[in-house]
Amino acid sequence: MRPYRTIFALATLCFAGAARADFPYPANPNLCDSSGMPLGCVPLANEMSGCNGDMWKNASTNACTSDPLVNASANELNGVSGMSIEIAWRLETGRPDVLIAVHDSGILWNDAGDMSQLRRKLHLNAGELPAPNPVGGCHPPVGGDPRDCNGDGVFNMPDYDGDPAVTDVNNNGVTDPEDLILLFSNGVDDDGNGYVDDICGYDFFEFDNDPFDEVQYGHGMG
Repeated sequence: MRPYRTIFALATLCFAGAARADFPYPANPNLCDSSGMPLGCVPLANEMSGCNGDMWKNASTNACTSDPLVNASANELNGVSGMSIEIAWRLETGRPDVLIAVHDSGILWNDAGDMSQLRRKLHLNAGELPAPNPVGGCHPPVGGDPRDCNGDGVFNMPDYDGDPAVTDVNNNGVTDPEDLILLFSNGVDDDGNGYVDDICGYDFFEFDNDPFDEVQYGHGMG
């Protein structure tokens, strides 16, 4: 797994200090039910299955724990597996103008399914890019970002849709920020921030401008 930096317009969470909820949980078969699912212990089978499904990835506590010190802790909402993305988004999904730096294995540019969902969420560095020039012209909202060609309130990948200069260079079936990286990297630090061609994030492991998940580890997309 190699670290990288890119920016996502996503909601973020603030996790309080855990009581006894830190992973790994004590592996005690006596605390597991008959199916082997956890009642305060490490799952005996796939930790992504069973009573908590995928919730373990999004919550601060094991969704199936019965540890009394966890259930009695105000830091763990008195046993509610609730410091989670799913519950937080019931109140607020975040603001698209807030930038979040994500450090992990990289972006799976070659996964068309992921790109079709995330191409709108990946931050583009306008200082390193030419303005979009779609067929039919750019029509930003009055008083808005002049690069917001489709008028949706944000400068992102869809503003290059219809621009004949932007093609599917990486052949994943959809135009995405890696296409912009491959097409418009010029070896010059145009915005003067110390990172050459940081069009969409930066790879701080290999010190290049393409945060591609070469090892296909997948954590950067999760």
